Formats: sequence, C-alpha cells, structure tokens
Amino acid sequence: MKLLNLDSGDEAAPPNKKKSKWLKIGIGLSALVLIPTIGSTLAGSISINAGSGVEFGQGVVSTAACDGAITVAPTSQLTSSFPTSPLGNGSMPSVAPYFSLGAITVSDIDGSTCDPVTFIIRAYNAYGGNTPLCSDSDPELMVYFDPTGDLLAYSCGTEVSGDADADFTGDGSFEWTPDLYDLYLDASGVNTITIESSSLPCDFSLSCPGA
Repeated sequence: MKLLNLDSGDEAAPPNKKKSKWLKIGIGLSALVLIPTIGSTLAGSISINAGSGVEFGQGVVSTAACDGAITVAPTSQLTSSFPTSPLGNGSMPSVAPYFSLGAITVSDIDGSTCDPVTFIIRAYNAYGGNTPLCSDSDPELMVYFDPTGDLLAYSCGTEVSGDADADFTGDGSFEWTPDLYDLYLDASGVNTITIESSSLPCDFSLSCPGA
C-alpha cells in the first residue's frame, strides 16, 4: 500500500548551514536575555500560598539607620474581608479580596548601636508618592526599639514577633502587620521602603514607657 504523498512534488532543499548557525546563535542570545527576565518575573510574582505571606522579590529598600546591616523584608498576602477567610488580617468591609502588604520584617538589628531609637519606616509607590502604612494622616510607621528596657512599641498595626536584642548580640528583630480594616494597602503600591533611626521620644503608643 502506498502512503499518501502530500508534498508538492518538489524535493526538499538542503538546509542552509550558515542560516542554521546564525539561528542557533540568535536562540542562545534570546535565552541569555530571557532567563534574567523570567527570574525577575518569578521573584516578583505573588501566589495565594494557602494564606501565607509571600516575600517581595522586587522593589527597593533604603536604610539610614543606626545599624547599616539591618535587613528589611516586606511580604504580601491575599487579604479578604469575608469572615470565613483563613487570614488573620482582615481587610476593609465590602472590599473584594486583593493582594495587600502582609507584613514588614526588620532583622539583624544591633542593640549596642540602636539603644534606644525610634525607627521611622515609610513606603513609596513607583512614582515616589507616599503609600500610607498607618493612615492617610499618619503615613509612616514608627517603632520604638529599646534594648536596655527590652521594649518594642508601635505607632499602629500589630506586632507578630519581636526581639529588642536585650542581650546585645546583634540579632534584634520585629515583624509588624498593618491594620487593614480601615486602610486599603495594595501590595502593588509598595515599590520602595525606607527605614531611618531617630531620637524621637516614644509618645505614640500605650506601650511606651510612662504611658
């Protein structure tokens, strides 16, 4: 039995080796360009992740603090206003689920050079505008860090965990989450985070000394 011949009758031309060589080189260059692009995309993507926070892979963190080796890691999470949500940080009522700023973790704080200080943390969007972390009237987050008194206090939001480095080992840290009930804080609006230390007194929280 003869197989159907769907060719036009012309014999296939032999491959052009020179053209094939340049094609391979072109594919190789494309791969070099695409790999970092794909890596950046994956690092910056956000998944639901069963309600857990996902660390930002893009953006900028700038420090002008008492300890130049401080690490700042913002995370994002899917936030929902529905009572059945497994997330502990519910969003504004009647707001559809969205990816919000989930938490900001600051670590590797040296208590010997930051004793005591008030950290001022600000967030900015891609255009340099303020992204409020507390409220429209008080956009920045203030954190009182006192190793000697073994104390941490926040101007808004909630502490998830905290270590004031009372033993002065250089491993002080805190993890903070915003109060999203009255604040719409879309993760896409956080492109840059700055943290600076100051000598401002702790007068912004009931946890402050003498409050």
